Amino acid sequence: HMPHASENNSLLNGAFPEGTYVAATSGNFELCFNCHDAELLSAETTTTATEFRNGDKNLHFFHINGEKGRSCTVCHDVHGSPGEHLIATKVRFGNWDMPVEYKAEENGGTCSTGCHAEKKYTR
Repeated sequence: HMPHASENNSLLNGAFPEGTYVAATSGNFELCFNCHDAELLSAETTTTATEFRNGDKNLHFFHINGEKGRSCTVCHDVHGSPGEHLIATKVRFGNWDMPVEYKAEENGGTCSTGCHAEKKYTR
């Protein structure tokens, strides 16, 4: 945050969208790409841009892109989480606190949410 002034919402250091669904453009997620590789948004396949992939299928790309691209905050708690990778344990989704159950494994992990049954991925 820039506590005294910022052109961005919530006094952020870079653009970050408000709301759940957002167009998947690097400009909308400028804040994230101060640290993270922008290819996690743009590369459908990769072996380097993110660890969140099934083989070389970029699962960030899968979740963020499309007509209903989701904000990072649908899965991540950017201010801290007891879980790995800042994965939230629950996310506000409309009037509902959606549970998120993520389990890291040595070469991947599993995720179960209110959006889908448990899914497993392996790098």
